[in-house]
Amino acid sequence: MTRNAFLLGSDLNFKFLAAQAKRTLDPQEFNVQLLFNSSRLFRRFTEAGSRIKYMNKMTPGNPTAKELQFKALEKLPDTPGVNIDDLIVCMSTLKLDEQILPYASRISKDTNVLFVNPPLGAIQATLDHLWPRSSDLRPNVFQAVTTHVLSGSSNFGVNHIKAGKLLISAYPSKQSFESFVSAQSTFFPADTVVPSIVKGLLNNRILQATYCPLKDVYQVQIEAMVADCCLNALGQLLNFDLGLLGFTESVERIVSDIVDECIQVLQSTSQYHLLHRYDPSMTRLLKKERLMVLVKELAEQHGFNHQQSIPGYATSYIVNSAKQQRQATPINSLLNNLLISKRQLEHRQTELPFVK
Repeated sequence: MTRNAFLLGSDLNFKFLAAQAKRTLDPQEFNVQLLFNSSRLFRRFTEAGSRIKYMNKMTPGNPTAKELQFKALEKLPDTPGVNIDDLIVCMSTLKLDEQILPYASRISKDTNVLFVNPPLGAIQATLDHLWPRSSDLRPNVFQAVTTHVLSGSSNFGVNHIKAGKLLISAYPSKQSFESFVSAQSTFFPADTVVPSIVKGLLNNRILQATYCPLKDVYQVQIEAMVADCCLNALGQLLNFDLGLLGFTESVERIVSDIVDECIQVLQSTSQYHLLHRYDPSMTRLLKKERLMVLVKELAEQHGFNHQQSIPGYATSYIVNSAKQQRQATPINSLLNNLLISKRQLEHRQTELPFVK
């Protein structure tokens, strides 16, 4: 029986994974379709021929292109029996629950949901909002982080600039975090049934995908969060590439304070404590010297404000988590307030007519 596999999103990873899923998944086993929550994006996609153009630019001087056609839907039809068997969510937003809500009635306890590059904490917030903890209808949840370097092009194209990895792990949707981590530390990879759609992605050579324990994905998420707190917050606020300044003493001092606050907050989270209990080597994850080296390397390679991330998300996560734990984060709090003010100003400016 053919499974209804949907991809929901709009960002570069959405286009990239849609192309790879179409190329890899057996059409006799999977009916791969796209979902658009935006009428504007849906119209643009259909006007462009309902195609995604994948351009492999990893071989200098010899790029290869592949155009793939998809069935796209602005919303699921009311026809009985059209359910979501598999759902891949690739969206740069904190409000994942609002994006999934229109389709929640078509998601069952047997549905497999894969979140790609989810913000830390966003999956749990989505589950708690859409399916209460006592609900027997929670789907099987997986998460993935990708390090492939992509760029956009016209007409729903995506350029693959540099190869990376796709790390996929299960997420504790139907049991407590502690029970999940305990079972995984003993039985991985036999602790969770890996669905056929994840296996299909693992077979894609271009994705370089690996199925791994949750702690491996968590490590990448933590590294990205600390880097975003340093690079994106400063880059967005100052509107130029701080990398041009180099890592001056003043810049390094600010970055050092940001990293200190991130470590303080993240070390206090229940997720970190539980993962550390079953794997003491997790201590290395939040070593300041290591994180400072990581931030410096990213700044040298890409400059500040280079990441394809959610503007200000990492900083707000640190600030909100600190408040819950009654901790002080003066530097991140200041940056967060400035980022909020900047976004409000930008919104007001887009609402006003342009006057010469």
